[in-house]
Amino acid sequence: SNGIWAYIHRRSIMIETLTVSRKECYDDIIMSLVQGLLVKDDIKVIIQHYEDLEQYECCQGILDAYNDYRKTRKWIIR
Repeated sequence: SNGIWAYIHRRSIMIETLTVSRKECYDDIIMSLVQGLLVKDDIKVIIQHYEDLEQYECCQGILDAYNDYRKTRKWIIR
């Protein structure tokens, strides 16, 4: 989706010199999912992007956010 490229561009500028925290990535991803800016397939691409930059704490935050979002969605649907 178009949201993924905007997300990666916005975040890439910051990442060049900083380590991105697990919480920061969690917060960004959960907000983007809730707002409908990202979809499941986008998560895979974003994780690969952060793995390439060796930002493993961020990768974990992304996975945590996605898993929490999925749990919340299942609860809301029931």
